[in-house]
Amino acid sequence: MQDKKDKRTNIPIENEISKEAYPLVEAFMSHLREISIIVGAIVLIAVFYSGYKIYKQKRLSNAKKEFKSILMQKDRKQEITKLNLFLTKAPEGIKDAIRFELITLYLKDKNYKNAQRIWEDIYKDTEDADIKFISRLGLAESLAMQQKYNHAIKILDSLKTQKEYNETIFTEIAKIAEAAKDYKQAIWAYKELTSISQDRDPNYMYYKYKIAQLEAKL
Repeated sequence: MQDKKDKRTNIPIENEISKEAYPLVEAFMSHLREISIIVGAIVLIAVFYSGYKIYKQKRLSNAKKEFKSILMQKDRKQEITKLNLFLTKAPEGIKDAIRFELITLYLKDKNYKNAQRIWEDIYKDTEDADIKFISRLGLAESLAMQQKYNHAIKILDSLKTQKEYNETIFTEIAKIAEAAKDYKQAIWAYKELTSISQDRDPNYMYYKYKIAQLEAKL
């Protein structure tokens, strides 16, 4: 005689479970479909994001190639024109490199006003604390080269809270103050440098010499 269990093969799942348990199973199956939809959406986002990253990398790679080709220019004016044009469409990942190259070219041409403009743009656009600091130093230097000494020293004074950079800051203040013939401020800056370096620093004797030299001018 045939086993009765064989006849149960095509019986729907509803009949395999008790009436009490069925709502729970139905809810679980519905939830499982929702999970599948969510997981499917996440996978789509991941695929899209991966594709976007590849696109960004390719765009950056192409931008670097274009940047290198511009740097091959022998005519400095043409190079500056092309770099400024390229800067308007370049990816963020390469903009600072373009700007630093422009600053170098402007300084070679003694175009300190345009160098100042680029330093200001770098400061506005970057979130990197070190780049922000460098851009302020560069800006102060560009202003000093335009004989805007007071403005330059004001910027340097605002950086003194970053104590790890104080040696660089006081060196710049001393140099710019001396150029402005503000010997008292230059002496103050050199004295700050001697207190930072003390006698173990090879520059210590130079700072002492500068103090004596400038005091003779008062």
